[in-house]
Amino acid sequence: MYKAFFGLEESPFNLTPDPRFLFLSQRHREAIAALMYGINDRKGFICLTGEVGSGKTTICRALMNELTSSTRLALILNPSLSELELLQAINGEFGLAHEAESKKELLDTLNRFLLEQRQQGNTVILIIDESQNLTKEVLEQIRMISNLETETDKLIQIVLMGQPELNDTLASPELRQLAQRITVRYHISSLTEEETAQYIRHRMFVARSKVDLHLETDAHRLIYDITEGIPRQINVLMDHVLMQAYVRDSYTVTEDIVRCAKAEMRGKEGLGGRESKRKRRAKGDERAGRGKRVMRVAALLAAMAAIAAAAVFAPQYINLPELTASGTSQPRVPSTTPSPLAPVLEPGGSTELDVPGTPQAYTSGSSSAVSVVSTGSLAQPPANVAPGAPLETWVYDQSGIVRVASPDDAWQAAMMTLLSIASLQRYDLEPMRTADAQGRQQIIDTVFAQLSETGHQSIHLEGSIANLLRIDLPMILWLGEGSDRISPYCVLAGAQVIDGEERLVLFDPVHGLRYSTRTELSPLYQGRATAVFHDPHGFAQIQPGEQSDRVEHLQSVLASTGYLAGAPSGAYDTATREAVREFQRDMRLDPSGVIDLPTALQLAVASGAGEGGVL
Repeated sequence: MYKAFFGLEESPFNLTPDPRFLFLSQRHREAIAALMYGINDRKGFICLTGEVGSGKTTICRALMNELTSSTRLALILNPSLSELELLQAINGEFGLAHEAESKKELLDTLNRFLLEQRQQGNTVILIIDESQNLTKEVLEQIRMISNLETETDKLIQIVLMGQPELNDTLASPELRQLAQRITVRYHISSLTEEETAQYIRHRMFVARSKVDLHLETDAHRLIYDITEGIPRQINVLMDHVLMQAYVRDSYTVTEDIVRCAKAEMRGKEGLGGRESKRKRRAKGDERAGRGKRVMRVAALLAAMAAIAAAAVFAPQYINLPELTASGTSQPRVPSTTPSPLAPVLEPGGSTELDVPGTPQAYTSGSSSAVSVVSTGSLAQPPANVAPGAPLETWVYDQSGIVRVASPDDAWQAAMMTLLSIASLQRYDLEPMRTADAQGRQQIIDTVFAQLSETGHQSIHLEGSIANLLRIDLPMILWLGEGSDRISPYCVLAGAQVIDGEERLVLFDPVHGLRYSTRTELSPLYQGRATAVFHDPHGFAQIQPGEQSDRVEHLQSVLASTGYLAGAPSGAYDTATREAVREFQRDMRLDPSGVIDLPTALQLAVASGAGEGGVL
């Protein structure tokens, strides 16, 4: 109910263990590092404990996402099993024969499998969640499984995850042999007071909040006191807090709101009541409209932070194309360890990126219109980006922004930041350091050719900053060289309200993450911008009269946004064309009823696929 009010794409405080929402506190980072250390060094037994709701299962899911194709995994979520049932469940998870009623036969089958995997160079992992529920007899059976080893290696890595009572069980004299084999132990403690606030902001960012949720100091302290920094308890409480804030029409969380949310959690009537909620629903369209006027900058910042933090899980970057002796770029074979955020892109064959498309009117005659300058082209570097000596400064900063030392390199660095946003991947920037400006542009062209294979489009626009913001898409602003505090080319991430005043959020290649007002930026802005957006369904290729799956998807988008009634038919009929015209009028486009590239851009944004390919 409160999602539209806060401009959320999804609920931020669900209780499901979604690894996308994993907040990496210091303890969680250490926990993942301990697990990876134990697995990679074949320590045999690993024990991870934590209080109820501390994030053990979410860490388990995140760990599973980091495992490579050379890993075979069995995950047991229901450990309330007998010794025989456990062996049957483990063999079944590995795809082995598991119907036998003999423990010896099951162990022999498992041992043969482990030896085969060892010969193939694979790592075999068994993860048992909620291990505090295991009986001592079953734990002893797990110790017997760990006896399957060679003279030099453990054949299977066993991870026991559970509540602190697991340690008490393992400390019993009957299990001393098992306890002695556990070489890696880690306990996840609760979040600190400061981390609790960071956790809340993180969940809101990942859920793509379009507005800033402000926690007053007393409210923040009360949230921490109630939840004791336990993530699951924070989720339960914050769900009620957002509902109370929604009822009061407030983006600020006060101590009183938290107290009412706590009362509501306990089944008591919180402030607001049904009458206030009916009034709030009546104003829903008005508040939702206000939320749409703020770009999805929170989600974009979260995505950039995820790109920057990818090294925690995947130390290797996606490789950029190499330059041959002739100076042309050639696709390099992708790294065998891709970024966890997106699959490695296959090399693309098209390099026809420097031929501008035919200019198209972005709007119908408005003086404040945004106009298409060219399409399908990333354009060559501006004239003031001259070839120079190899650079040493091409790096990602902590916000995921590609940074350089010289403003002369701002264009290409901003383009690499934009392509990182579009692909949700970091690239190995070493080739950019060792190439001159022309070579770097060739590398950028090849990266874009790869993205084009997955439906990404480029578009060059002219218009006011206010109208560019309405597009709700990250883009490079052309700012000129009139300031020593802002680079001549910056990625406009969006706008946030800070202390009651709008601030433009800029990813600056030289200066990093910056906030600016329109007044400060207007004298520098040259009226031009470059964007990359994702059109995975091929909206730009749809023709009137066409009947296809992509038309059906178009109709679903138009229906979900209120422009088309009835079930999707897959045929681009008169009703669909009129719906497209209405959409174009509202977006201040040429209402032709034909889907040109600007219309495809806005449809992609409306469908949630076009936010730079970001989220």
